[in-house]
Amino acid sequence: MIYYSTHFSGCGGSTIGAMSALLKPISAIEFDPRIAELYQTNCGDVLIEDIAKVNFRNLNIPTKKDRNGDILVHQTSPPCQDFSVVNVATNKDSVRANILSATHEFYSLYEPEFIVLENVPGYSKSKVYLDFEAFLIDKGYRIGKGIYNAADYGVPQSRKRFLSIAVADGFDFPAIIPEHGKAINGQINLFRKNWIGWYEAICDLIPHFTESQITPRQKDAVAPYSDSMVLVERIGYRGKPKVKTPLEPCWTIRAVLGDDGHNGNRSKIIDIVCGDTCKSLSTHALARIQSFPDSYKWSGKSAVDVRGIGNSIPPLLMQRICQAIKNAI
Repeated sequence: MIYYSTHFSGCGGSTIGAMSALLKPISAIEFDPRIAELYQTNCGDVLIEDIAKVNFRNLNIPTKKDRNGDILVHQTSPPCQDFSVVNVATNKDSVRANILSATHEFYSLYEPEFIVLENVPGYSKSKVYLDFEAFLIDKGYRIGKGIYNAADYGVPQSRKRFLSIAVADGFDFPAIIPEHGKAINGQINLFRKNWIGWYEAICDLIPHFTESQITPRQKDAVAPYSDSMVLVERIGYRGKPKVKTPLEPCWTIRAVLGDDGHNGNRSKIIDIVCGDTCKSLSTHALARIQSFPDSYKWSGKSAVDVRGIGNSIPPLLMQRICQAIKNAI
């Protein structure tokens, strides 16, 4: 049996990926009750609690001695806001930025065979991560780490993230091999498929999108693409909105885009423009771009749902990671 546990579980993107790889979820912790409700609806039980206040001894997880040869894979995604390059109000000395340090006891108690940490690239150089890495090395773990792009693993989104995988003594490192790559001048490595474009992921949903009105800045951004359908940022950009042609993956979906900043839901986040027609992407489409299955049940509130989507590990990426771990066992 391969068990799966997670901290900062969010709405369950990583858990869905683990379940798709046939791992058995046994423990999840999430601080935000609105996001935890999504997890409960779609993935199962979750402890709704501040991780710094959790009594890890009370978790329903077998210790290494009691696992009798079974394997525990643990995944953690500490808050990334204070290490994100798009956040202009970072504070690396905040409690939120350093919350990973509150979880060390968990690893001493349960000694997972594999530990997967995911975050924005800047997290890799943070003191809180480097202290965590040193803590695990001192406990006998070996660490493999790098920057991974979700698009290389079949996700229709160019989303670069830092992954650190700690492996207990006696186990091999998982080989997380890219299956897709960016085509250059129409050519791709013979051993990889082309990146999956946003259009392929959501084309069947487009007729159901609501009509929108193109903004002046969007109009300027899409002017060179007058003969094509394109994806274009509506909010959240700096300077000029990003534009993606149908064969390109979407840019990184951010967690804050569904909240209008006044305790309300924002319904227009990303638009599709084709000639004089402009339509807004739905939550369903954003979830597809993050590789969530269509069966996932969302709340219907974009401030909650987009936050859940934007903070998630793409399920397909986590599935690939877990499959690689299974192959290494």
